Amino acid sequence: MGTKRLLQLTRSEFELLNEDLFESVVDPIEAALADADIGPGDVDEIVAAMELPSQRRKHHVYTRGKKMNMISELPND
Repeated sequence: MGTKRLLQLTRSEFELLNEDLFESVVDPIEAALADADIGPGDVDEIVAAMELPSQRRKHHVYTRGKKMNMISELPND
Protein backbone atom coordinates (compact mmCIF):
# COMPACT_ATOMS: atom_id res chain seq x y z
CA MET A 1 0.00 0.00 0.00
CA GLY A 2 2.87 2.38 0.54
CA THR A 3 4.11 4.71 3.21
CA LYS A 4 1.93 7.59 4.31
CA ARG A 5 3.59 10.96 4.13
CA LEU A 6 2.40 14.35 5.23
CA LEU A 7 3.44 17.17 2.94
CA GLN A 8 2.69 20.77 3.67
CA LEU A 9 2.36 23.08 0.65
CA THR A 10 1.69 26.75 0.32
CA ARG A 11 -1.18 27.73 -1.93
CA SER A 12 1.35 28.95 -4.51
CA GLU A 13 3.17 25.62 -4.49
CA PHE A 14 -0.13 23.74 -4.82
CA GLU A 15 -1.19 25.90 -7.76
CA LEU A 16 2.18 25.46 -9.47
CA LEU A 17 2.06 21.67 -9.08
CA ASN A 18 -1.48 21.58 -10.50
CA GLU A 19 -1.07 24.21 -13.22
CA ASP A 20 -1.51 21.68 -16.06
CA LEU A 21 -4.70 20.34 -14.48
CA PHE A 22 -6.10 23.84 -14.05
CA GLU A 23 -5.23 24.72 -17.65
CA SER A 24 -6.99 21.58 -18.88
CA VAL A 25 -10.41 23.06 -18.07
CA VAL A 26 -10.01 26.00 -20.45
CA ASP A 27 -10.60 24.03 -23.67
CA PRO A 28 -13.82 22.37 -22.43
CA ILE A 29 -15.14 25.76 -21.30
CA GLU A 30 -14.36 27.29 -24.69
CA ALA A 31 -15.95 24.28 -26.46
CA ALA A 32 -19.10 24.53 -24.32
CA LEU A 33 -19.43 28.23 -25.13
CA ALA A 34 -18.93 27.54 -28.84
CA ASP A 35 -21.44 24.66 -28.80
CA ALA A 36 -24.00 26.92 -27.14
CA ASP A 37 -23.18 29.69 -29.62
CA ILE A 38 -22.53 32.17 -26.81
CA GLY A 39 -19.58 34.26 -25.71
CA PRO A 40 -17.99 34.98 -22.34
CA GLY A 41 -20.23 38.02 -21.88
CA ASP A 42 -23.30 35.77 -21.98
CA VAL A 43 -22.23 33.76 -18.90
CA ASP A 44 -24.37 34.64 -15.87
CA GLU A 45 -22.52 32.66 -13.24
CA ILE A 46 -19.86 30.04 -12.64
CA VAL A 47 -20.28 27.44 -9.91
CA ALA A 48 -17.04 26.01 -8.56
CA ALA A 49 -16.15 23.31 -6.05
CA MET A 50 -13.35 25.36 -4.52
CA GLU A 51 -11.92 28.78 -4.93
CA LEU A 52 -8.30 29.41 -5.78
CA PRO A 53 -7.15 32.95 -6.51
CA SER A 54 -5.43 31.81 -9.71
CA GLN A 55 -8.65 30.22 -10.98
CA ARG A 56 -10.74 33.23 -10.02
CA ARG A 57 -8.38 35.42 -12.07
CA LYS A 58 -8.46 32.97 -15.00
CA HIS A 59 -12.27 32.74 -15.08
CA HIS A 60 -12.73 36.50 -14.65
CA VAL A 61 -12.98 36.69 -18.46
CA TYR A 62 -16.14 34.57 -18.26
CA THR A 63 -17.73 36.18 -15.21
CA ARG A 64 -16.91 39.80 -16.02
CA GLY A 65 -16.25 40.47 -12.35
CA LYS A 66 -19.33 38.67 -11.00
CA LYS A 67 -18.76 36.58 -7.88
CA MET A 68 -18.19 32.88 -8.46
CA ASN A 69 -20.72 30.72 -6.59
CA MET A 70 -18.85 28.29 -4.42
CA ILE A 71 -20.05 24.82 -3.44
CA SER A 72 -17.73 24.97 -0.42
CA GLU A 73 -15.63 27.76 0.98
CA LEU A 74 -11.98 27.21 1.82
CA PRO A 75 -10.33 29.12 4.66
CA ASN A 76 -8.01 31.90 3.57
CA ASP A 77 -4.35 31.27 4.15
